[in-house]
Amino acid sequence: MKTIVKMDDKGRIVIPLKFRGGIESSFFELRREGDKLILVEIEDPLDSLSKIVSRPKPSKPLDVAAEEEALKSLKE
Repeated sequence: MKTIVKMDDKGRIVIPLKFRGGIESSFFELRREGDKLILVEIEDPLDSLSKIVSRPKPSKPLDVAAEEEALKSLKE
């Protein structure tokens, strides 16, 4: 299956619905191999990290905590 897509002026490419079927993740590895772009579905990096951290489960999701910390540092 193939189709033609166009990149907009911000570098975004819309993945057509017929290609998105069965994709469960919102995270992808993108790499370039010669003249090809390869897009590979991956697990949420924060979920992967939380599986290897040997601390008690955080009181809030890691992405929420990370965003809060980023906003704090911007205010400082």
